[in-house]
Amino acid sequence: MKFIILLILFLFRFISDGNSQDSKSISNDISVSLKSIEDLISNSSSVINEFDTVVFDINLANFNADFIEFPITIISDDSIYSLDYSFEFNSNNYLFDTVYNVISPLQFLVYYNEADFRLRFTCNSFSIFPLSSPIVYIGFNVLDFSFCELNISQPRAYLNGEPCSIKITDCPNPTVISKQDVSKLPHPNPVKTELFIEQPAGSKIIVLDSFGKQVFERFNPQKEEHLFMGNFENGIYSLRVSTSTSINTYKIVRVD
Repeated sequence: MKFIILLILFLFRFISDGNSQDSKSISNDISVSLKSIEDLISNSSSVINEFDTVVFDINLANFNADFIEFPITIISDDSIYSLDYSFEFNSNNYLFDTVYNVISPLQFLVYYNEADFRLRFTCNSFSIFPLSSPIVYIGFNVLDFSFCELNISQPRAYLNGEPCSIKITDCPNPTVISKQDVSKLPHPNPVKTELFIEQPAGSKIIVLDSFGKQVFERFNPQKEEHLFMGNFENGIYSLRVSTSTSINTYKIVRVD
């Protein structure tokens, strides 16, 4: 891994060495920066091993009606800058919906292959990842009202490009999702203009687009909140209603 990074840095320096005086000046500046990075990598004693773990924390899942999302966290004694994972799941009972980031800035790509029902994810950041706190959330539409450890199979995970251990926490009880009173769900859904939301006092409303970008936020809304979505682009959004003790997530479809 270290060799690959150094090779990339060497090629970048080689390309930067042009024939013009300006190119040489720029190259000298870059060389100084690259030397610092090379020294940092060379002096680093960070080793990814079985004590570095990616956690699929189903036990801390947020769920509501027919949707569930659970966090991915990292346990490590090293500085982590990249995370990759993949796993298979039971597509007869669950439909992959979305992945959205919690930390910022974070660059990520996600790919779901319907041929092998495998979800693949890769992300990186110029900042060190926080440890033992959510990095991203994975969301599924649930068809049979349960999602536990056995629903994830053949997981693989990498930290800083190196294989690491994996931990999957189980749901607190066999069925983690229960139907709610339909009259209390956000409606109408699909929505054209106004979305009606019923929530407890002291809650917080967040709306995320299909890319996981936050597009709306409101603290302490009214018990019966009217959210105007007439100026939203058509598409699928995640509505999160959170309190000090719970987080409920709903998939909202905006149409004309």
